[in-house]
Amino acid sequence: MSIEKIKELFHMYEEELINWEILDGIAPEGMVGLSLSPNLEKDEDDNDVVNVTLTIKCIGMSSEDFEKIPKYIDGWWPKTKIQKGVDLSLPSCEEIEDAVLDFLGDRFKNFPKEVEDLACAVLGTDWEVPININVAFQTVQEKELDPQTTKRISIRFMLQQSDGGGIEYKDFYPDERENIYKYMTQCIVFEPELINIDDVKILKVLIHYDGVTKVAGTPYGYELTNDGLIGFPAPIITFELNKEVDKEEFLKAIWTSSLTISTKKMKDEDLEPYYAEDHNGYTYVISEAGLKDSQNQLGTTFLTPPREYSFPNGMPENGEFSIPIIDLK
Repeated sequence: MSIEKIKELFHMYEEELINWEILDGIAPEGMVGLSLSPNLEKDEDDNDVVNVTLTIKCIGMSSEDFEKIPKYIDGWWPKTKIQKGVDLSLPSCEEIEDAVLDFLGDRFKNFPKEVEDLACAVLGTDWEVPININVAFQTVQEKELDPQTTKRISIRFMLQQSDGGGIEYKDFYPDERENIYKYMTQCIVFEPELINIDDVKILKVLIHYDGVTKVAGTPYGYELTNDGLIGFPAPIITFELNKEVDKEEFLKAIWTSSLTISTKKMKDEDLEPYYAEDHNGYTYVISEAGLKDSQNQLGTTFLTPPREYSFPNGMPENGEFSIPIIDLK
Protein backbone atom coordinates (compact mmCIF):
# COMPACT_ATOMS: atom_id res chain seq x y z
CA MET A 1 0.00 0.00 0.00
CA SER A 2 1.31 3.49 -0.85
CA ILE A 3 0.27 7.13 -1.06
CA GLU A 4 -0.31 6.52 -4.79
CA LYS A 5 -3.57 4.71 -3.97
CA ILE A 6 -4.81 7.77 -2.11
CA LYS A 7 -3.77 9.99 -5.03
CA GLU A 8 -5.71 7.76 -7.45
CA LEU A 9 -8.80 8.06 -5.27
CA PHE A 10 -8.58 11.84 -5.16
CA HIS A 11 -8.06 11.94 -8.92
CA MET A 12 -11.50 10.33 -9.25
CA TYR A 13 -12.93 12.99 -6.93
CA GLU A 14 -11.16 15.66 -8.95
CA GLU A 15 -12.80 14.55 -12.20
CA GLU A 16 -16.22 14.54 -10.51
CA LEU A 17 -15.71 18.08 -9.16
CA ILE A 18 -14.82 19.31 -12.63
CA ASN A 19 -17.65 17.58 -14.44
CA TRP A 20 -20.30 18.56 -11.90
CA GLU A 21 -19.06 22.18 -12.07
CA ILE A 22 -19.46 22.26 -8.30
CA LEU A 23 -17.25 25.32 -7.88
CA ASP A 24 -18.92 27.44 -10.56
CA GLY A 25 -20.01 30.65 -8.88
CA ILE A 26 -17.86 29.90 -5.82
CA ALA A 27 -14.34 29.86 -7.23
CA PRO A 28 -12.92 32.89 -9.09
CA GLU A 29 -14.52 33.58 -12.47
CA GLY A 30 -11.20 32.88 -14.18
CA MET A 31 -11.23 29.21 -13.07
CA VAL A 32 -10.56 26.81 -15.94
CA GLY A 33 -9.53 23.67 -14.04
CA LEU A 34 -8.52 22.20 -10.71
CA SER A 35 -6.45 19.47 -9.12
CA LEU A 36 -6.53 17.61 -5.80
CA SER A 37 -3.13 16.60 -4.40
CA PRO A 38 -3.15 14.61 -1.13
CA ASN A 39 -0.12 14.13 1.11
CA LEU A 40 0.39 12.33 4.41
CA GLU A 41 1.87 14.84 6.85
CA LYS A 42 2.04 15.77 10.54
CA ASP A 43 0.01 18.50 12.21
CA GLU A 44 1.38 20.92 14.82
CA ASP A 45 0.84 18.28 17.53
CA ASP A 46 2.78 15.66 15.53
CA ASN A 47 -0.39 13.71 14.66
CA ASP A 48 -0.89 12.10 11.26
CA VAL A 49 -3.12 14.01 8.85
CA VAL A 50 -4.09 13.88 5.15
CA ASN A 51 -3.49 17.37 3.79
CA VAL A 52 -5.16 17.82 0.41
CA THR A 53 -4.16 20.80 -1.70
CA LEU A 54 -7.01 21.95 -3.94
CA THR A 55 -5.30 23.94 -6.68
CA ILE A 56 -7.69 26.12 -8.66
CA LYS A 57 -6.24 26.89 -12.08
CA CYS A 58 -7.19 30.30 -13.41
CA ILE A 59 -6.70 32.21 -16.61
CA GLY A 60 -6.34 35.99 -16.78
CA MET A 61 -5.48 36.28 -13.08
CA SER A 62 -2.24 37.22 -11.34
CA SER A 63 -0.77 36.55 -7.91
CA GLU A 64 -1.99 40.03 -6.89
CA ASP A 65 -5.54 39.01 -7.84
CA PHE A 66 -5.26 35.85 -5.75
CA GLU A 67 -4.18 37.85 -2.70
CA LYS A 68 -7.51 39.68 -2.79
CA ILE A 69 -9.45 36.43 -2.19
CA PRO A 70 -10.36 36.09 1.53
CA LYS A 71 -9.09 33.03 3.33
CA TYR A 72 -11.97 33.00 5.80
CA ILE A 73 -15.72 33.52 5.77
CA ASP A 74 -16.81 37.00 6.86
CA GLY A 75 -18.20 37.44 10.34
CA TRP A 76 -15.91 37.25 13.34
CA TRP A 77 -12.36 38.05 12.27
CA PRO A 78 -9.75 37.55 15.01
CA LYS A 79 -6.66 39.71 14.71
CA THR A 80 -4.57 36.77 13.54
CA LYS A 81 -6.86 36.34 10.52
CA ILE A 82 -7.04 39.94 9.35
CA GLN A 83 -5.75 40.29 5.80
CA LYS A 84 -4.86 43.53 4.12
CA GLY A 85 -6.21 44.36 0.69
CA VAL A 86 -8.73 41.50 0.47
CA ASP A 87 -12.05 41.90 -1.34
CA LEU A 88 -14.78 40.79 1.04
CA SER A 89 -17.29 40.61 -1.82
CA LEU A 90 -15.43 37.57 -3.17
CA PRO A 91 -16.15 34.00 -1.95
CA SER A 92 -13.52 32.89 0.55
CA CYS A 93 -11.16 29.92 0.50
CA GLU A 94 -13.07 28.57 3.48
CA GLU A 95 -16.31 28.60 1.48
CA ILE A 96 -14.56 26.75 -1.34
CA GLU A 97 -13.24 24.14 1.11
CA ASP A 98 -16.71 23.66 2.62
CA ALA A 99 -18.31 23.28 -0.82
CA VAL A 100 -15.78 20.60 -1.80
CA LEU A 101 -16.19 18.64 1.44
CA ASP A 102 -20.00 18.86 1.24
CA PHE A 103 -19.92 17.60 -2.34
CA LEU A 104 -17.60 14.70 -1.56
CA GLY A 105 -19.68 13.70 1.44
CA ASP A 106 -22.88 13.78 -0.60
CA ARG A 107 -21.64 12.33 -3.88
CA PHE A 108 -19.36 9.65 -2.42
CA LYS A 109 -21.27 7.88 0.34
CA ASN A 110 -18.09 6.27 1.67
CA PHE A 111 -16.20 9.56 2.01
CA PRO A 112 -14.17 10.18 4.11
CA LYS A 113 -13.92 6.61 5.45
CA GLU A 114 -12.32 5.18 2.30
CA VAL A 115 -9.59 7.83 2.43
CA GLU A 116 -9.07 7.27 6.16
CA ASP A 117 -8.85 3.49 5.67
CA LEU A 118 -6.24 3.89 2.91
CA ALA A 119 -4.24 6.33 5.04
CA CYS A 120 -4.32 3.92 7.98
CA ALA A 121 -3.10 1.12 5.71
CA VAL A 122 -0.21 3.26 4.45
CA LEU A 123 0.75 4.40 7.94
CA GLY A 124 0.18 1.02 9.58
CA THR A 125 -2.13 2.42 12.22
CA ASP A 126 -5.69 1.84 13.38
CA TRP A 127 -6.20 5.47 14.38
CA GLU A 128 -8.51 7.68 12.34
CA VAL A 129 -6.54 10.04 10.09
CA PRO A 130 -8.23 13.45 9.64
CA ILE A 131 -8.50 15.12 6.24
CA ASN A 132 -7.83 18.81 5.63
CA ILE A 133 -8.54 20.70 2.40
CA ASN A 134 -6.25 23.66 1.64
CA VAL A 135 -6.95 25.99 -1.28
CA ALA A 136 -4.24 27.30 -3.59
CA PHE A 137 -4.37 29.15 -6.90
CA GLN A 138 -2.35 28.81 -10.08
CA THR A 139 -2.18 30.97 -13.19
CA VAL A 140 -2.32 29.08 -16.48
CA GLN A 141 -1.85 30.32 -20.02
CA GLU A 142 -4.55 29.88 -22.64
CA LYS A 143 -2.23 27.70 -24.73
CA GLU A 144 -2.16 25.16 -21.88
CA LEU A 145 -5.90 24.55 -22.12
CA ASP A 146 -7.50 21.77 -24.10
CA PRO A 147 -9.48 23.19 -27.05
CA GLN A 148 -13.25 23.14 -26.59
CA THR A 149 -13.82 22.06 -30.19
CA THR A 150 -11.94 19.11 -31.64
CA LYS A 151 -12.18 16.06 -33.90
CA ARG A 152 -10.92 13.67 -31.22
CA ILE A 153 -12.88 13.27 -27.98
CA SER A 154 -12.37 10.80 -25.13
CA ILE A 155 -15.34 9.87 -22.94
CA ARG A 156 -15.57 8.15 -19.55
CA PHE A 157 -18.98 6.48 -19.35
CA MET A 158 -20.39 6.02 -15.83
CA LEU A 159 -23.12 3.39 -16.27
CA GLN A 160 -24.41 3.18 -12.72
CA GLN A 161 -28.18 2.81 -13.12
CA SER A 162 -30.82 0.59 -14.69
CA ASP A 163 -34.57 0.85 -15.25
CA GLY A 164 -34.95 -2.65 -13.82
CA GLY A 165 -33.46 -4.43 -10.81
CA GLY A 166 -29.92 -5.62 -10.40
CA ILE A 167 -28.29 -8.78 -11.71
CA GLU A 168 -28.43 -11.61 -9.20
CA TYR A 169 -26.15 -14.60 -8.78
CA LYS A 170 -29.01 -16.92 -9.76
CA ASP A 171 -29.37 -15.13 -13.13
CA PHE A 172 -26.29 -17.06 -14.32
CA TYR A 173 -26.13 -20.79 -14.93
CA PRO A 174 -23.17 -22.37 -13.04
CA ASP A 175 -21.08 -22.63 -16.22
CA GLU A 176 -21.86 -18.99 -17.12
CA ARG A 177 -20.35 -17.78 -13.85
CA GLU A 178 -16.91 -18.88 -15.05
CA ASN A 179 -16.80 -16.09 -17.66
CA ILE A 180 -19.51 -13.49 -17.14
CA TYR A 181 -18.09 -11.25 -19.87
CA LYS A 182 -19.46 -13.56 -22.58
CA TYR A 183 -22.93 -12.22 -21.87
CA MET A 184 -22.15 -8.50 -21.96
CA THR A 185 -22.40 -6.10 -24.90
CA GLN A 186 -21.38 -2.45 -25.15
CA CYS A 187 -23.95 -0.52 -27.18
CA ILE A 188 -22.81 2.86 -28.50
CA VAL A 189 -25.68 5.24 -29.14
CA PHE A 190 -24.76 8.24 -31.28
CA GLU A 191 -27.44 10.87 -31.93
CA PRO A 192 -25.81 13.41 -34.29
CA GLU A 193 -28.98 15.51 -34.46
CA LEU A 194 -28.11 16.79 -30.96
CA ILE A 195 -24.96 18.47 -32.31
CA ASN A 196 -25.27 21.99 -33.70
CA ILE A 197 -23.34 21.03 -36.86
CA ASP A 198 -24.70 19.00 -39.77
CA ASP A 199 -23.36 15.68 -41.03
CA VAL A 200 -21.07 14.85 -38.12
CA LYS A 201 -19.84 11.26 -38.35
CA ILE A 202 -17.74 9.00 -36.13
CA LEU A 203 -14.86 7.62 -38.19
CA LYS A 204 -13.05 5.66 -35.48
CA VAL A 205 -13.87 4.15 -32.10
CA LEU A 206 -10.90 3.43 -29.80
CA ILE A 207 -11.61 1.31 -26.71
CA HIS A 208 -9.10 2.03 -23.92
CA TYR A 209 -10.92 0.24 -21.09
CA ASP A 210 -13.79 -2.21 -21.52
CA GLY A 211 -15.43 -0.87 -18.37
CA VAL A 212 -16.27 -4.26 -16.85
CA THR A 213 -12.90 -5.76 -15.91
CA LYS A 214 -12.70 -5.21 -12.16
CA VAL A 215 -10.14 -2.60 -11.06
CA ALA A 216 -8.97 -3.11 -7.47
CA GLY A 217 -9.43 -0.14 -5.18
CA THR A 218 -12.11 1.46 -7.38
CA PRO A 219 -15.84 0.88 -8.02
CA TYR A 220 -15.06 0.34 -11.72
CA GLY A 221 -15.87 -3.02 -13.30
CA TYR A 222 -17.96 -6.00 -12.28
CA GLU A 223 -17.38 -8.74 -9.76
CA LEU A 224 -19.89 -11.61 -9.42
CA THR A 225 -20.57 -12.54 -5.80
CA ASN A 226 -23.31 -14.39 -3.95
CA ASP A 227 -25.02 -11.00 -3.64
CA GLY A 228 -24.99 -10.46 -7.41
CA LEU A 229 -22.87 -8.20 -9.60
CA ILE A 230 -20.90 -5.67 -7.56
CA GLY A 231 -19.52 -2.48 -9.13
CA PHE A 232 -20.52 -0.71 -12.32
CA PRO A 233 -19.25 -0.37 -15.92
CA ALA A 234 -17.07 2.67 -16.62
CA PRO A 235 -15.65 2.22 -20.14
CA ILE A 236 -13.21 4.74 -21.59
CA ILE A 237 -13.65 5.31 -25.32
CA THR A 238 -12.08 7.80 -27.74
CA PHE A 239 -14.04 8.90 -30.80
CA GLU A 240 -12.46 10.37 -33.93
CA LEU A 241 -14.82 12.51 -36.00
CA ASN A 242 -14.97 13.94 -39.51
CA LYS A 243 -15.51 17.50 -38.18
CA GLU A 244 -14.52 19.59 -35.21
CA VAL A 245 -17.36 19.74 -32.70
CA ASP A 246 -17.95 21.16 -29.25
CA LYS A 247 -16.99 18.54 -26.66
CA GLU A 248 -20.06 19.09 -24.49
CA GLU A 249 -22.39 18.86 -27.48
CA PHE A 250 -20.78 15.59 -28.50
CA LEU A 251 -21.12 14.30 -24.94
CA LYS A 252 -24.88 14.93 -25.06
CA ALA A 253 -25.05 13.07 -28.37
CA ILE A 254 -23.30 9.95 -27.02
CA TRP A 255 -24.12 9.66 -23.29
CA THR A 256 -27.18 7.40 -23.68
CA SER A 257 -24.85 4.54 -24.63
CA SER A 258 -25.28 1.51 -22.40
CA LEU A 259 -23.99 -1.93 -21.49
CA THR A 260 -26.35 -4.89 -21.90
CA ILE A 261 -26.25 -8.17 -19.99
CA SER A 262 -28.26 -11.12 -21.25
CA THR A 263 -27.44 -14.62 -20.00
CA LYS A 264 -28.71 -17.96 -21.32
CA LYS A 265 -30.65 -18.41 -18.12
CA MET A 266 -32.34 -15.02 -18.49
CA LYS A 267 -33.36 -15.95 -22.03
CA ASP A 268 -34.62 -19.38 -20.96
CA GLU A 269 -36.76 -17.72 -18.29
CA ASP A 270 -37.96 -15.08 -20.76
CA LEU A 271 -36.41 -12.25 -18.75
CA GLU A 272 -35.57 -8.86 -20.26
CA PRO A 273 -31.86 -8.03 -20.67
CA TYR A 274 -30.26 -5.88 -18.00
CA TYR A 275 -29.19 -2.40 -19.18
CA ALA A 276 -26.47 -0.51 -17.31
CA GLU A 277 -27.01 3.17 -18.13
CA ASP A 278 -26.22 6.70 -17.00
CA HIS A 279 -29.42 8.33 -15.76
CA ASN A 280 -27.79 11.24 -13.93
CA GLY A 281 -25.30 12.68 -16.39
CA TYR A 282 -22.20 11.35 -14.60
CA THR A 283 -20.53 10.49 -17.94
CA TYR A 284 -17.87 13.05 -18.83
CA VAL A 285 -15.18 14.15 -21.30
CA ILE A 286 -11.59 13.17 -20.42
CA SER A 287 -8.69 15.44 -21.32
CA GLU A 288 -5.48 14.05 -22.80
CA ALA A 289 -3.85 14.45 -19.39
CA GLY A 290 -6.81 12.69 -17.77
CA LEU A 291 -6.50 9.84 -20.26
CA LYS A 292 -2.86 9.42 -19.28
CA ASP A 293 -3.80 9.45 -15.60
CA SER A 294 -6.44 6.78 -16.26
CA GLN A 295 -3.82 4.63 -17.94
CA ASN A 296 -1.66 4.86 -14.81
CA GLN A 297 -4.63 4.10 -12.57
CA LEU A 298 -5.99 1.15 -14.57
CA GLY A 299 -2.67 -0.55 -15.26
CA THR A 300 -2.99 -3.70 -17.38
CA THR A 301 -6.76 -3.26 -17.77
CA PHE A 302 -6.03 -0.19 -19.92
CA LEU A 303 -5.74 -1.52 -23.49
CA THR A 304 -2.43 -0.50 -25.10
CA PRO A 305 -2.79 -0.01 -27.99
CA PRO A 306 -6.53 0.58 -27.80
CA ARG A 307 -8.91 -1.74 -29.64
CA GLU A 308 -9.79 0.12 -32.82
CA TYR A 309 -12.93 0.07 -34.98
CA SER A 310 -12.91 2.09 -38.21
CA PHE A 311 -15.87 3.42 -40.19
CA PRO A 312 -14.84 5.21 -43.41
CA ASN A 313 -18.48 6.14 -44.07
CA GLY A 314 -19.39 6.80 -40.45
CA MET A 315 -20.29 4.59 -37.50
CA PRO A 316 -23.92 3.35 -37.50
CA GLU A 317 -26.07 5.78 -35.53
CA ASN A 318 -28.82 5.60 -32.89
CA GLY A 319 -27.68 2.40 -31.21
CA GLU A 320 -26.98 0.36 -34.33
CA PHE A 321 -23.38 -0.38 -33.35
CA SER A 322 -22.44 -2.66 -30.46
CA ILE A 323 -19.34 -4.54 -29.29
CA PRO A 324 -19.43 -7.92 -27.52
CA ILE A 325 -17.23 -7.45 -24.45
CA ILE A 326 -15.65 -10.86 -25.02
CA ASP A 327 -14.14 -9.44 -28.24
CA LEU A 328 -12.12 -7.04 -26.10
CA LYS A 329 -10.57 -9.79 -24.00
